[in-house]
Amino acid sequence: MRQTDNKRKSAKQTSKKRTSTTQPQPLSTPATARRIFQLLNDKSQPAAARDYLDEWLGDLFSHTRATCQDSQEEFTYAFLKATKNVETGNLYKGHRGVISKSARQNYKLIQNILARLDAGETLESIHAEAQTERGEWQKKRDEELAVEPKDKLSDEWRAWKIRQVETAFKGEDADAFESAGAEVRQLLKGLMADGDFWHTGNMRVLLPHLIIARQEIDRAELQDKRMDAGMKGASTRKARARKGGQG
Repeated sequence: MRQTDNKRKSAKQTSKKRTSTTQPQPLSTPATARRIFQLLNDKSQPAAARDYLDEWLGDLFSHTRATCQDSQEEFTYAFLKATKNVETGNLYKGHRGVISKSARQNYKLIQNILARLDAGETLESIHAEAQTERGEWQKKRDEELAVEPKDKLSDEWRAWKIRQVETAFKGEDADAFESAGAEVRQLLKGLMADGDFWHTGNMRVLLPHLIIARQEIDRAELQDKRMDAGMKGASTRKARARKGGQG
């Protein structure tokens, strides 16, 4: 699932409330991977609470370009790869280091969830607190975006529109997300059809973003191919081991 800033902010605020005197343990251990997998598949936990943990894992995997399937073996492989990438700093920077920063935040927030579970809290209570803080954040954002400035050529309107689109992209309203995406695509199509847009000044501003986007897409595709090859190799070795044991 895509990351949400309100989710991250509420979790970071909660993390500050739950300070621990013990040093957080690295996540990149098979035992931790097994624990996470068991939590995700623990039917005694409410589905919404398990989905909350799964959101953070989805973000971590996405930001480290790790992919996984449903089996515990494949999950463990992806989890160890993702967490080791964070621990070793083997992360691609993205634009202004956003991807690298997000991966580290996801890592720390998963650490915090495990620490709170160790301290006696439940996944359900952690999720409920996050939901409350998320609702408060969303209410504040809705109030900020309630009134649209009348002058669409003003700095105030531009700032309002950017906040509106960013909120839609980072939020959890699927309709708002789709509408914002369509609005941005329409804006881009309109500009591309306007001859004045193709001024070298605009091109120079856009060029770094375009090149970075191209690099990130190509890098993601390469990482996916490597990940698929690694999982295929693990499955092949497991099949050979089973066959050898039967012999």
